[in-house]
Amino acid sequence: MSRRYSMSVVITHPTEHRINAIQEAAEEVFSFDCWESLLADDPKDGLRLDGYGDGSLYAGATEKEFAEQLTRAIWRANGGYCHVEVQATCLEDLPYETFYFDQEKYEELNKKHEETQRE
Repeated sequence: MSRRYSMSVVITHPTEHRINAIQEAAEEVFSFDCWESLLADDPKDGLRLDGYGDGSLYAGATEKEFAEQLTRAIWRANGGYCHVEVQATCLEDLPYETFYFDQEKYEELNKKHEETQRE
């Protein structure tokens, strides 16, 4: 069974000459289709690499298992540690709100509208 996800990864202080290898390694784990490489205004903040994509997790993999697998692939491609943040949004179970408008609500909203029109 697969579940659809929107994933983002933020990689801080990656090894600059390994950016392409990091992207390729991440894309072997998940279908990231958009990458941004940002150089911070303050040199001590260094380079940041952001990736985004939508895809599926298979074989009952959890978000945590996916994040660990992705992070290990990034660290291997980076040749060592860099800070990795993974955000997983399940597209099949998004929060939502339901608004129900009955006759009572109809009258309330109309009354409220009429009052604001008189002001």
